[in-house]
Amino acid sequence: MTDCTEIKIKIEMAHGLFIKKNEKGVDETLLQSLNDLKRRFEKAPWLKVLDLPKTENQERLIEFAESRRCLLVSIEKCTSLDSVNSENDIYISLSHTTTHSVAFAVLDNQQMVKGIGVDLELKSREIKPEVYDKFTFRSEEGLGLNPLERWTIKEASFKAGSNETKSEKNTLFQYEIKEFDTNRREGKTARMQSGIQTPTHFTSFQLHSLGNLLVTIAIDQR
Repeated sequence: MTDCTEIKIKIEMAHGLFIKKNEKGVDETLLQSLNDLKRRFEKAPWLKVLDLPKTENQERLIEFAESRRCLLVSIEKCTSLDSVNSENDIYISLSHTTTHSVAFAVLDNQQMVKGIGVDLELKSREIKPEVYDKFTFRSEEGLGLNPLERWTIKEASFKAGSNETKSEKNTLFQYEIKEFDTNRREGKTARMQSGIQTPTHFTSFQLHSLGNLLVTIAIDQR
C-alpha cells in the first residue's frame, strides 16, 4: 500500500488524503486488507463501500481497487495520529478518474464534523454548456474559478453535505460558492433551497491542482 501518495492539507483534525495511479486491480492481498478493516471497524456506517462491486467491467474494478487502497492508507494515517473513541467518529470519502483514485479520511473525536467529501477530476474534462448553466450561480462569476473548478468544488461539497441531508432532497445544483481566496485556494459553499433566501448549509473547501488533476476536499463542520 506504500505506493499511495499523500496530499498535504491543513485541517485541525487527524486526517489522511492519499492519491494513486490506477494500475493494480483487485487481488487477494487487497481483499484480505479490506476484510481486516471490516473486523476492526465492524460498526462503522461506511462499511458497505468496502464490498466488491458486482460487475465484470475491469476498468471499474481497477478504480474500485485503487480507491480502496488509498482508503486503507488514509484510515491508517488518521487513526495513527489519534485514538479512536467511536467508529462513528471516522468519516471517509472516495473519488476516481480513469487514471487516478483518491481517498480522504478524517478522525473527529471532538464531534466537530458533520461530513466530508472529496472529488477528483482530470483537467481535460469538458463541462458542457447546458450542464454549466444548471449548476452555476450568477454571483460566482467574479470568483476567478473556471467551470471545472466550480464543478469539483460543488461535487465535494455535495458529498460532505449528504450525511446530514439523507431525509431531504439534496443535489449538487443547490450549492453556491460564497467565498473563494485565490491565493489560499480555499473558500465556502452554501446549500440553497428553493424559495428560501437564507442558506441552510455551509461547507468549507480546499482546491488543489496536481499536474493534470484537480482535487477538492470539503468539510461540513458543526
